[in-house]
Amino acid sequence: FPFICALLAVILWGFNFNVGKILVGHFSSLSLALIRFGFSFILVFPLVCIFPKTPDLWTKLKTKFWSYLLVTMVGMLGYSYFFFEGLKSTTPVNASLIMATNPALTMLIATVFLKEMMNISQRFGAMLSLLSISVVITGGSWHDVVHMHWNIGDLIVFLANLCWALFNIFSKRYLSDMPSLVTTAVTMCMGSIVLVGIQGDVASIYHGLLHQSLLVYLALIYMVVFGTVLPYLFWNHGVSLLGASQAAIFLNLMPVVPTLMAVIMGQTIS
Repeated sequence: FPFICALLAVILWGFNFNVGKILVGHFSSLSLALIRFGFSFILVFPLVCIFPKTPDLWTKLKTKFWSYLLVTMVGMLGYSYFFFEGLKSTTPVNASLIMATNPALTMLIATVFLKEMMNISQRFGAMLSLLSISVVITGGSWHDVVHMHWNIGDLIVFLANLCWALFNIFSKRYLSDMPSLVTTAVTMCMGSIVLVGIQGDVASIYHGLLHQSLLVYLALIYMVVFGTVLPYLFWNHGVSLLGASQAAIFLNLMPVVPTLMAVIMGQTIS
């Protein structure tokens, strides 16, 4: 079951690259992050209310406040902001290929934070993955490497990739004993509160949501329900049972969905 959860999360996230590319043309990156997690929390909160609660749940939540804040800042705010910001300057396929190197990045960081040792095949796979990401970011041009001519959007998405790796690591290290549903709801709530403080003028976001096209509304619905709530629930459950390194392996499948969508839409794949 945890393998199915991780797989479903990756497939649903795969469509997010194409959906996000549509939305970044209508909203700022911070606005999209607030819309994403604000509405997602509204949907998740009723589930938390009916969730069977352990007697010491609230005590654990209080003691793990700073852990939740750390995970929120990295996995919710950092990842979402860099993800949407990067999509402004790169393609969904490129972004998904970069995010597919997350297993290698997660494994490398896990050796430091979680003391999870890598075997020979994992080390080889990590090296191959990081080599591949360098080809994507530089466009396969040695000239661009020497003269630092890199796509800024690809580099920003790589920062999102780093944030997601840290999210997996910190979740496993500090929150593995917490129910995945509670972790999802708490991080979404905290992320929304922090984003409201950063944004300041929430009214402008409300007005920005009005008078949009049907395509934009459908993209927003997908981003919230199928691109956030369901995959986060699936992913947190998978990570809690499989571990950060094993769950991250499924991210190798992420480029499949946006690549197929690009082909269907008639885009050229280099």
